[in-house]
Amino acid sequence: MEEIAFVIPCFNEQESIGFVVAELRDLFPEASIYVCDNQSLDRTAQVAHAAGAVVLVEQAKGKGNAVRRLLRDVEADLFVMVDGDNTYDLSFLSEAIERCRRDRFDLMTGDRFAVMGRSHFRRGHGLGNVFFTSFFRVVFGVQTRDVFSGLRIFSRRLVKHSHW
Repeated sequence: MEEIAFVIPCFNEQESIGFVVAELRDLFPEASIYVCDNQSLDRTAQVAHAAGAVVLVEQAKGKGNAVRRLLRDVEADLFVMVDGDNTYDLSFLSEAIERCRRDRFDLMTGDRFAVMGRSHFRRGHGLGNVFFTSFFRVVFGVQTRDVFSGLRIFSRRLVKHSHW
């Protein structure tokens, strides 16, 4: 069986990260869970650790830096990235992982709209998501409703052959 690593970039997620880690632990008891704290001003790192995650720290600000740290430093056969804000329905994740394995995808992107039909964006983010999703669909043929989704599944081949 492939080793799955859940990688979670976080900034100020103390209210939700414990729930995310606990849900992943319940759904995937054998998986490794890594949280990268990106200079949170709250207790994100402590809450994540207490919930059972391995906590890495990234000093360079920005989600991209936290994601690069996770993908560079974590070893696994399959990487599942999820945001630490508890905005994703993870109940379908085992099916998505199975499809990713079966069809040998290098990347799958989650869709926050699939279950609820809407998502909770910060002000201005919803409009930006609609604009960029439409742009990528027209220009590149990308078929998703949520191009900025923080829920992604990566193959080892993609992660370890990229320059992070």
